[in-house]
Amino acid sequence: MELFSLQYFLFLLFLFLSIYLYLHFFTSPKKYKATGFAVYPIVGTLPSFLKNRHRFLDWTTEILTTSPTNTAVFRRPGKIGGIITANPSNVEHMLKTNFDNYPKGDRFISLIEDFIGRGIFTADGELWKVQRKTASYAFNTKSLRNFVMENVKTEIQSRLIPCLAKAAETGCRLDLQDVLERFAFDNVCKLAFNVDPVCLGDGDGETASGSDEFMKAFDDASTLIWGRFLYAFAFVYKIKRFFNVGSERRLKESIATVHNFADNIIRSRMEVEELGDHQDLLSRFIGITEDNNLPERWLKDDDGTCQLESAFRFPIFHAGPRMCLGKDLAYIQMKSIAASVMERFEIDVPNKDTCPEHLLSLTLRIKGGLPVRVRSRNAF
Repeated sequence: MELFSLQYFLFLLFLFLSIYLYLHFFTSPKKYKATGFAVYPIVGTLPSFLKNRHRFLDWTTEILTTSPTNTAVFRRPGKIGGIITANPSNVEHMLKTNFDNYPKGDRFISLIEDFIGRGIFTADGELWKVQRKTASYAFNTKSLRNFVMENVKTEIQSRLIPCLAKAAETGCRLDLQDVLERFAFDNVCKLAFNVDPVCLGDGDGETASGSDEFMKAFDDASTLIWGRFLYAFAFVYKIKRFFNVGSERRLKESIATVHNFADNIIRSRMEVEELGDHQDLLSRFIGITEDNNLPERWLKDDDGTCQLESAFRFPIFHAGPRMCLGKDLAYIQMKSIAASVMERFEIDVPNKDTCPEHLLSLTLRIKGGLPVRVRSRNAF
């Protein structure tokens, strides 16, 4: 009799669980149809994520494009959910209208903190406000803009133009992504520390010792850090970090290289000279203690002038209170490079009608670089 009662109880329990799972996962088609992701019992959207992990950016773009609201909901194992959106109204709500309700959060900070620390990119609340206010004083000065403009002009004339001219003369392919990353790295170091790492080279192709190692370590760290966000369970990367194995071991080594490079620059600057007479950021802070990628879509049809797009539709410099402080300085670099290069060279991009594959990293980079051929306009 007791055995029969136990079997009856187990049968009812199984029946109840079956009905619950059916009602929870299969009787709300409208709820999940709108998300764009295939949702499975217990595992959520994990199978789809694993299937498309090699093309995550393209895949999520397709999902958001087909969604009526340009928004999709995903569910990980354990009913942990999240929202991905490309809807400008939603972006504006999160980054501006209701900004205080959407901090970076403990999870984001814990995943990235050992790489970039608790600076302005990972700070929340009062800590972020203090850092933002302090940094804004340094960025909004005419002397800093002049300092950046002079550095950009010098590097264009002495390094970028000779590098492209040599490629045009020899007819060899050039990884334009790598060249521009090196250019940007040199400029950032000059802006931040008033130190020239000579990563792009000094005109004859020679680079300074240590700069290549730093760049590779930084790229590796950015990619490996982003990989942490893709784990279904956070304890996986924490276990690997505890035992110092696999990707976490490589990440630790890359971060050490990046931090040592920056620490050595700061230490050497502070030991050999006074910082107050320079315009770089270190001196200032120490001193104060559409569907197709068509570039023409940003131009007006009538006169060809540039039209500014809403930062909430095209948030390349973020938006709202967290708007990038270096946006204007970045525009100075981009405009100077574009004008100088277009005046002197034709850039031939093979397979330019094909969208390249992108790397999933903290910064959007092209997988395999951007190989191009450079031709001098004087040759025509």
